[in-house]
Amino acid sequence: ECSMDDLGPSKIKVDEVHKIAILDIRLMNADRNVANILCQRIHEDPENFRLVPIDHGYSLRSVADVAWFDWCWLDWPQTKQPLSQKSKNYVLNLDIEADVRLLQERLNMGNDVIDYFRASCYVLKAGVRAGLTLYDIASEILCRSDPCGEAPSKLETLTTMAKELSMSAVHNGRFHHATASLALEEQLASTSSGMPPQISYSSKFSIPFNSSVKPKPVVRSASSFFSVVPSLGGESAFSDELFGSSNSNINENETQPAMVTSSNSDC
Repeated sequence: ECSMDDLGPSKIKVDEVHKIAILDIRLMNADRNVANILCQRIHEDPENFRLVPIDHGYSLRSVADVAWFDWCWLDWPQTKQPLSQKSKNYVLNLDIEADVRLLQERLNMGNDVIDYFRASCYVLKAGVRAGLTLYDIASEILCRSDPCGEAPSKLETLTTMAKELSMSAVHNGRFHHATASLALEEQLASTSSGMPPQISYSSKFSIPFNSSVKPKPVVRSASSFFSVVPSLGGESAFSDELFGSSNSNINENETQPAMVTSSNSDC
């Protein structure tokens, strides 16, 4: 009947706004303006409207440069309201890996697109589990929040750091995806607790140490990246479901951790 160009957000129920926000967060849609949300009057409840999202040409991209002004719903009061139990159940029961397989098989999405889709969905689930509102998740973690939308978001910062760590690990002959994920998790945990960042490994993900391979320093200091990462109630936003809550100590005769320094040398 009309679009959100013709209505104010006060006319829309909280759950209707939340469903649009959840969709845009999952797809990292960079073009959610009021003209891209149609409004249908609910026949059973003529005073209220159902929102229908359209025009998703800037979704599922290989970059995550969404700014606060790309999501028109971000400053609507509904996004600061707690999610209903129905919305929480929907988010927490998302099968992200099944969606990834669907995107790869049906749409042949590239790895960069899949990485950002997976990351935004896991951040969404972790945020909802921690009791954050959609406003908190979107504004504090996923989108660029500076006035001009030019400063990288925390999601962009984390993914850049993860790529640099993994590339350095591959270069050093030390790459193992589970160990790399656990190292990133422990970097986040040590920062949120005020301890100096350090990398350690759980023995269940140990890699046999090859004394002929001399590890090379990572070129960036982890503390320079994680100083701006928020704590989600002390839980990892990425791997709490994969690794559990306890880590066993490293056996120095079996593994050797990668070095994190502030060296300016190339990888």
